[in-house]
Amino acid sequence: MHRWLCAVYVLPTTTPTEPKHLICGDRAGSLHLYTLHEAKAQDSLRGVHGRNGVTSLLCGQGGVVYSSGRDGYVRSLRVCEGRLLPLTVTRVTGANWISKLITVQGKLLAVCFHGVKLKLWNVEEEQTLLEVECGGAHRSWDLHVCRARGWLVCAFLKDGLPYTFSTSITDKLLPLIRPPFNTQETSALRVFLQQRGETVFVTGGEDTTLRLHALQHKGQRQTLGVQRSHLSGVRALCLVEGTNSTQSDDGSVWLVSAGGRAEFKVCSAV
Repeated sequence: MHRWLCAVYVLPTTTPTEPKHLICGDRAGSLHLYTLHEAKAQDSLRGVHGRNGVTSLLCGQGGVVYSSGRDGYVRSLRVCEGRLLPLTVTRVTGANWISKLITVQGKLLAVCFHGVKLKLWNVEEEQTLLEVECGGAHRSWDLHVCRARGWLVCAFLKDGLPYTFSTSITDKLLPLIRPPFNTQETSALRVFLQQRGETVFVTGGEDTTLRLHALQHKGQRQTLGVQRSHLSGVRALCLVEGTNSTQSDDGSVWLVSAGGRAEFKVCSAV
């Protein structure tokens, strides 16, 4: 089968006897796993990055592979027993075109475009590090990070003339003192559990995500998980305990979320 490939990555091996794998991303937004010197794909994830294609593949720590696409999503996956195992999905806020993924000081960054702006996005902390007005992605451009000096240089052509932009990247990678509940306005909050000095609660916001947090008695907060399934902002949350089941030991708790476009979502909280 003929495929128009957009990105390719050869996975590193840990032992001499381990087979070498090749991950390919194509124009149809699919990911394919190959063993070197074999023409047939071992496994495929079809259309995971939409119809506009995969733009970048990168291997991170622990053998986790990251992929990006023109759908505005960063996906993580792992190769397990000859299969592609999806792990997480992250949407870049305020960008509809991810050009490539890079790592700087151990942090995964996405180089994105939205309108006439180039944006550098911290995938883990979900925040914009910088924006450069360059005229958009449909032009010649390049971005280089000098890791030794902690400096970033962006060059692009605009109106037939070359332009450059440079800035320090080290100060922009400092950790957040207090990360926000959501990347945009938080619209709903519901306490899920309180025990042993710890409070577990859920928030929903205009960034279309549901986030599970744990707040300790010392004021320290940790994000336990993020769910991205709403098409529009989350406006209301409700916890429903138990079901109509005849089982007497049913301790199920269901989280019901409501948002824009008259959308309801129900998921198991335990």
